[in-house]
Amino acid sequence: MVVDGDGKSSGITGNRHDIFISYASVDDTAITAGSHMPGVGWVTTFLNKLQAALIQRLGGDRPAIYFDRSGLGPNHQVDRLLDEVRHSALFVAVGSPAYARRDFTQRELQAFVASSPDPERLFAVECLPLDEGETYPDPLAKQKRLQFWARNEPVSTVAVSDDPTSPGFLQKIHDLAEQLKRAIRELQAKASVVAASPARTVAAPGARNGSLRPVVLARVTDDLDDSVADLRRYLAQYDIPMMPEDDWPLEPGEFQAAFRQALVQPAIVVQLLGPYRGKAPKSVPEGLLAWQHNAAVAAGLTVRQWRHPKLDLATVADAEHQRLLTGPDVLAEGFESFKAGLVAAAKPAPAARAAANDAVVFVDAQDCDVAIAERVLQRLADKGIDSSMLTEFGEPSIRAKLRERYELSDAVCWIYGEADRNTLNGRISVDFQRINKMRKREGRPFRALALYKTPPPGKPGLGVAIANLIEIEASDAEFPAAFDLFVESLG
Repeated sequence: MVVDGDGKSSGITGNRHDIFISYASVDDTAITAGSHMPGVGWVTTFLNKLQAALIQRLGGDRPAIYFDRSGLGPNHQVDRLLDEVRHSALFVAVGSPAYARRDFTQRELQAFVASSPDPERLFAVECLPLDEGETYPDPLAKQKRLQFWARNEPVSTVAVSDDPTSPGFLQKIHDLAEQLKRAIRELQAKASVVAASPARTVAAPGARNGSLRPVVLARVTDDLDDSVADLRRYLAQYDIPMMPEDDWPLEPGEFQAAFRQALVQPAIVVQLLGPYRGKAPKSVPEGLLAWQHNAAVAAGLTVRQWRHPKLDLATVADAEHQRLLTGPDVLAEGFESFKAGLVAAAKPAPAARAAANDAVVFVDAQDCDVAIAERVLQRLADKGIDSSMLTEFGEPSIRAKLRERYELSDAVCWIYGEADRNTLNGRISVDFQRINKMRKREGRPFRALALYKTPPPGKPGLGVAIANLIEIEASDAEFPAAFDLFVESLG
């Protein structure tokens, strides 16, 4: 339900309004890149889509949203409008240069903060960025703002509000709707336990699954905000606790203090890296990206950094940032593979195992050696051991799937029959070694590794050396004794 002007409402949070939309009226006539609804302004379209997403995510509950369409003239009843602000549970500011300059938007913000000092009830989006030298009034200046604009670089450096018909716009709408839904449900829960015990403990996100390692999501440059949101959604599916719960403070000193506080074992620090060095305030000359990595390493935590495999390092002008992009903790791989590996790392290290038949073996074979691999799979099954192999040979995503299997398996058996030596060398020396190094640091090494070699004899060596690798020289007819040694190593 959207309440206009003097309309009355009764919100599902127990307030007159669940949400108050604060905006500058000029932004409701802004020109967008596409034609969404003729005659309908940008903010109105934003509101309509947000309301629909909220109803869907709230399971049909209809929040009361106050949205003043009348505009403020000289004789407008400002006091009435500010009263509506004070009787709203949540406040959504639609930031822009006009918003930062208008007196009445600042008065709305101040009225809400005075009536509800809880910063968790304040939300902000931005339909256009501020001009250089401009700032928002506090506390909006320190608030993380969901960016609804973009620059079409290198074609143009001019910022344009997001087209409401684009898929990216809808994704951001649902990101905001999910945050608002959580805030609404929390307010409803608090209202339902007013008469309960005077003291209660509020569990951190994911606390109900305390065996999972928490993930600290490092602050990123603006171009990676969408990737962080994607990662949050993915981790939430597995109930993995994340820090921060919402956003880091924007002020450098406050951010550093909050980040240090989060660096507690057994957390995993995750940092997404792009081509830009990011902010380097005077108090942090090395830049916030490098500072976060250094702080996490100094705290002795597991660090997982990611960059896109197609990022051309030659285009990165800053030498210090280049070193960060090529550091030992960086995984240059597909994002889906990185996410899967992170989930595997967040799961607790297995306890001491008394038997081999609770292991999962990945049989790594190329398409020319599938028949041999299937024999190995059957042999392992006969011994009560689960195993798998890839069957999507030649697909563009094969390397991402390969690394995911390395992450999730307890042991690996490579098949070297008719396989191409160079391809197998690349799988082991690049894909496997990177995951193997990461798993060792995280205290979950592979339980057994084997190279299963079949005729023809006299094949060249692979040019890689792996500690504790069991080499199995097999014939076409039978499984050698060395294969049983591999099986025993699984226990």
